[in-house]
Amino acid sequence: MFKVKILCPSTQQPVDTGIATSQQSWESTSATNNRVRCPHCSETHTWDKPDAFLEGVSAG
Repeated sequence: MFKVKILCPSTQQPVDTGIATSQQSWESTSATNNRVRCPHCSETHTWDKPDAFLEGVSAG
């Protein structure tokens, strides 16, 4: 499983979107107009799939 993250446009720090997915599921999804509250700048960021990246999660 992977965590879906974006970069905060103000701080350029990674922000966890709260979504975990497999790479196969991520490749077949069309994530658009999602929102996440940023812990770095306290703003709500709207993001689409091209704005996001996958970060590996170890399984145990």
